[in-house]
Amino acid sequence: MAEARRVAELQYQRQQEQWREYEKRARVERRIKAEEESQAQLLEIVDAWGLACRIEGFFADAERHCDHLEPDERSRVLERLERARQMLRGTDALHHFDAWRTPEQRVKSGDLD
Repeated sequence: MAEARRVAELQYQRQQEQWREYEKRARVERRIKAEEESQAQLLEIVDAWGLACRIEGFFADAERHCDHLEPDERSRVLERLERARQMLRGTDALHHFDAWRTPEQRVKSGDLD
């Protein structure tokens, strides 16, 4: 009976150790995945911001060319440019950056794809 308890205790301890190792590996995998996803999202934000800057450059150039237009035509073009800017949701880098989730935020929320 004592031998059976000892064997059962050893088996239980092995299972507990296996579970701890599994949990440790799972935490490492979640952290790695969170870092990869966070980096990918940050690069997407930087790319989107780069595009937004190019678009803003286009708008700025168009506005400079409006200086040579008649007042009515200038007003019409500037209004269209403003509507186009609104459609593209602006070029504010902080607005785009604020959407970024750090690896720690991803792990904490458990929201890993």
